[in-house]
Amino acid sequence: MKCKDFLELISSAVDNQLNENEKLIFNEHLKVCPRCKREYELERVTKSFVSSVCHPVYPPDSLKEKIVFQINNFKSQSIFNIPFLNPKKMYWYLILPISIIIVILIFSSKSEHNHLVKNLSENNLIRVNYTHFDEILAGNQEIAVETSNPAFLETKLQENYDGNISIPHLNNCELIGGWTTEEYGKKIIHTLYKDKDELIYCSQINFNDLLKDTQLYLEHKIVEKLKESGKYIHKDFECCSVILWLNNSQLYVITAEMDTNTLLSHLPERR
Repeated sequence: MKCKDFLELISSAVDNQLNENEKLIFNEHLKVCPRCKREYELERVTKSFVSSVCHPVYPPDSLKEKIVFQINNFKSQSIFNIPFLNPKKMYWYLILPISIIIVILIFSSKSEHNHLVKNLSENNLIRVNYTHFDEILAGNQEIAVETSNPAFLETKLQENYDGNISIPHLNNCELIGGWTTEEYGKKIIHTLYKDKDELIYCSQINFNDLLKDTQLYLEHKIVEKLKESGKYIHKDFECCSVILWLNNSQLYVITAEMDTNTLLSHLPERR
C-alpha cells in the first residue's frame, strides 16, 4: 500500500469502517511507516477530543416555538422554499465550528516526515540521502535553480562544482530543478523531479571520490554490488524506495515514495 492510499483510509479506519481485507493491509502499512502512523494518531486523537468535549445542546421549548413561528412567517413572504432543521439537531451548529477550528490548527502546520534509519550512521550516504528527502517532503528544502532544462541546470550548478555534472534524464518525469551541498567534505549534486503528484529526489556524487576515504561512505557490500551490476536497491520502508545507480563513474541515489518497480521504470539505460 502506498502512503497516499493509506491516508485516504485513515478516517474510515478511525471510525472502524474498513472491511477485513482493508484492515489487514492498513495495519501492515501502519507497522512499517512512521510518517503514516503519526497521521493516523493525529486523526484518532482529534476525533476523540471532539467527541469528548462537544456535547449536544438542545434549545428550550419557548425558543423552538419562536423559531418555528419566525420561519413560517418568513416562508409565507419569501419565494424561496427553505426547509426547517429539526431543533434537536441544532447542536451540530456548535460541533462543526469547533471541529473545523481544531482541524485547521492541527493541519495548518506542515506534516513531519522522518525516514530515520537507525542502523545507518549519520555519515552514511544513504542516511544523508534520506535526510535530504525528508527535508524536501517537509517543504524545508530551497531549490537554488528551478528549471526543466537539464543542460541549463548543469551549466548553473557547474559554477559551484569542480567535477563533471551529468543530470540524468528520468523516463516520464519532469525536472523541477537542483542545488549543490557539501557533505562530510564531498560535493553532492541534488536534483528534483516530478512524476504526476509524486516527487523523485536524486543525489549525485563521483563514485571514485566517494571511495577515497571513509568520512562519507557506503557499506562494502553495497560498493561491491555496484561494481558488479551498477545497481543496488535499498529497502528500509515499504512506502519508500531507494535505488543506487552507477553510470560512467557517477553514482546516483534516487529516492521516492513509490514501489521499487515503478521507480526502476524511470531509470534510463546505462551508457
